[in-house]
Amino acid sequence: MSFITLRHRQSGLIPMRIPLWVLIGGRPVGLMRGKEVKIELPKGVYSLGVRFCVPLGKWQPGVQAEHKVVVGEDEHVVVEFTSRERLWNLLFDIDLMLCLLSFFITLPSPWGTVYDVVSNGFFLLWAIHVWTIRTRFFTFTIH
Repeated sequence: MSFITLRHRQSGLIPMRIPLWVLIGGRPVGLMRGKEVKIELPKGVYSLGVRFCVPLGKWQPGVQAEHKVVVGEDEHVVVEFTSRERLWNLLFDIDLMLCLLSFFITLPSPWGTVYDVVSNGFFLLWAIHVWTIRTRFFTFTIH
């Protein structure tokens, strides 16, 4: 039997372990809760995917990506994936820290309003950007 090891390489200031669905051929085969998962498969060509979704009733919005992986007989393929949004993640982490800090520190009158407008505008731009790239959110590297 052959193996595929799927590794999650994270970027950003705040390391978060978010459960991700592992898909083979578009069908979920399990949840990835840690940094890596090992899948035993026969040789063949597979469409390996990763999906993060937030169920909201019947509607399940999320981000995902798929990549074609060729596995030979008795072969061990290592596939690493990461979010392609390193800059956005960094800016979002900084904004999240500033938001948490704002619970303890109050900015003076004009600067508090300026921060709120910039922060909310940034969040809106980030949400629109993520929505437009939701089917190619992750990048894959095969070793």
